[in-house]
Amino acid sequence: MLKGFEDYTHELTPDERQFILPAMVKLLKLHAVDDPINNNTIRDTIRRYIDGKHGQRVKLTPARIRKIIQTLRKSPHWFPDHVLCSGGSGYFLSNDVERIKNETLSHLNSRINSQIETRDDIERQLNHIIEKRMFQKTIF
Repeated sequence: MLKGFEDYTHELTPDERQFILPAMVKLLKLHAVDDPINNNTIRDTIRRYIDGKHGQRVKLTPARIRKIIQTLRKSPHWFPDHVLCSGGSGYFLSNDVERIKNETLSHLNSRINSQIETRDDIERQLNHIIEKRMFQKTIF
């Protein structure tokens, strides 16, 4: 769970585990590399499916879709012979080792590196502010 984002990143609810997660597994099994599915399409499809089957309105945000994707990726039993991949076009299943390495892992690594760079930039700015304040205290 991410601090400050608990409303979005909390563990799956019983309803999400019972209804939404299995529906997402079925939906994702229909999408290979040549037919990825994006977050909005997943959300709209799941809403229509759950609403029609259970007669209840589902609150499903893009952040919750990502949390469910994260949950699915943590356990290989959902897609035993495939990896749940992602790219600029959406999510898809693949068992192509080179594609997984060169596209999905590369994509994730670039996002991680971008976040690290942003964190480092903020730390530099913070250190500048701290140094400036310390300097001002010493001259006054």
